[in-house]
Amino acid sequence: MAKVRFAEGLNIIPIEGPADCAADCESEWVELENAHWISFLVICGAMGTSDTINVAVKSTTSATSGTTNSNDYALPFKYRLSSAVGENAWGSITAVTTATGYVTINDDEDNKLLLIDVDPADVASHDSDALYVYLDFDVTDASSTDSSTIVGAVAFVEDRYPQNTMESSTA
Repeated sequence: MAKVRFAEGLNIIPIEGPADCAADCESEWVELENAHWISFLVICGAMGTSDTINVAVKSTTSATSGTTNSNDYALPFKYRLSSAVGENAWGSITAVTTATGYVTINDDEDNKLLLIDVDPADVASHDSDALYVYLDFDVTDASSTDSSTIVGAVAFVEDRYPQNTMESSTA
């Protein structure tokens, strides 16, 4: 039997294709039901001079991709920022609280990866009726005449019932 070890225990979901995020944008949502753990890998590509991206994890009761709702809640999470491409070093584990609600990526941190961990139990303790989570990208394009602000994201969902063919985490 053919196996792909990494993909057999995790549900891997592309939630934001690498693209120029010149204004604010939201990823596709991930369903919380049957999720034991959720990690997001945000790929930060080229960024223009003085550009920033504020990345927040939000919960919602509505599976409306690409939009925010008035009752969406900014969640606490932990993250690590990678070093430069080709180096095997990650920054310290850092907590984002509901007071701050996001992590800021600056133009001097372009072409890095941001690994975000979310415990679904924490989601329920902050937003009891949440059914989904998504990433919210708040982009400040300081100079629209220079480079694009490229961002993409993948969700890694550790399902409660791992299997070869995963149950949908987006439907």
